[in-house]
Amino acid sequence: MPSKESMQEYWEYVKELETSKYHFTELNESELQKIEFSDIAFYKEAEFGAMGEHGGVEFVLHNSKFYHTNSIMREEISKKFLLKFPQIRKASTFCGHTQNVANEFVSFYLGFGNHLFVRKEFANFIQKKIPNKTQPTDGWLYNFWKDLALESLKK
Repeated sequence: MPSKESMQEYWEYVKELETSKYHFTELNESELQKIEFSDIAFYKEAEFGAMGEHGGVEFVLHNSKFYHTNSIMREEISKKFLLKFPQIRKASTFCGHTQNVANEFVSFYLGFGNHLFVRKEFANFIQKKIPNKTQPTDGWLYNFWKDLALESLKK
């Protein structure tokens, strides 16, 4: 069980996400029931110990709605999410290596333990936007994937 201080920091971060330009919704039981696997266009996760929010999960639906949860702070929701969508965790990630990516997705390593899975229909758009094609894990995509997600979904 996370400490009281950790939980407070977590909920402050959630509030920050909800008021950001992306208007993240914190994933809860009722929202989870409404989501279908085919609706997920972008899925980002952070390994434990990763840069940024350890164990954080963010995803965007085709309708441009952003969701967030954290497998450390909200273990019960994360487990239900992964049980509902086993194909999203078909990929095994560790230290920049991604294996067994679901057929519908292309993986991008964002650096420092962060992974992005993009529906194939949007992957080419993302690939073209990466400024340094020879080293796309330099953190650039980590900072801009949400903007690119919105831009590609509007096309």
